Amino acid sequence: MPLYPASVNIDFNATELNAAIASITNALATLQTTVEDNEGSITSIATELANQNTRLGNIEIAESSLWSNFNGLVSNVNSLTQTVDSQDSIISYVNNENANQRVQIQDLQTQIVALQKVLPQGFQHFHDTSKVLVGNALSPVQVAASFYSTMWQQNPAALNDSFSFTALLSPGTYTLVMLVTRANNKGKLKLSINGVQAFDDLDGYNSTTIYERITRTITITTSGLQEFVFTVWGKNSLSSGYAFLVNKISAYKM
Repeated sequence: MPLYPASVNIDFNATELNAAIASITNALATLQTTVEDNEGSITSIATELANQNTRLGNIEIAESSLWSNFNGLVSNVNSLTQTVDSQDSIISYVNNENANQRVQIQDLQTQIVALQKVLPQGFQHFHDTSKVLVGNALSPVQVAASFYSTMWQQNPAALNDSFSFTALLSPGTYTLVMLVTRANNKGKLKLSINGVQAFDDLDGYNSTTIYERITRTITITTSGLQEFVFTVWGKNSLSSGYAFLVNKISAYKM
């Protein structure tokens, strides 16, 4: 029995068949290459997606850190705001205190002005009540022809003898009056008031004994108790000693 029916005419061409098979084979090879390329692309895309996911994770971490920093900044701003509010409160308190103190200062200044009007405008001081600072004690000398008959000096006298007294005065310019004995054994005297030198030119030397009313101009700069310090700082080259014989020291406002 024949393989094919008698009515079927099979025109078999081996060359064309081989060519078709080769074409199909090439197409399959090309398709295989394309599939492999696609698989490589898929792998590359998968790798890139993994990298993108990693980067996205890093961004999320960075974003979380940024939010944390932002929250910290907000907290710092709030804390700073509270500090500023507290400082404003302190400044307000200080300003109020300063205003109160200015009022108190004005009141004190008013009181000082009023007090200056009633403070003494001068003084009288007898030398026997002076306080000796340096040297020997004060001794009386009876001189009938002198002022008030009795005068006082440190005895025996020496260089740097010093005495002081205080007087309550208001500020201003005063005439200082000293009732003294000048002679050939007297020293040179200087005066400081509240630690500031007022003069140093009082020379007690004279070739003969005389009784004088010596004056100097002094300035009082502040109200209140003033300290007068007299010091024997030297002597005339013709003098034989350093004595300073005085009866009374007084002052009156000019």
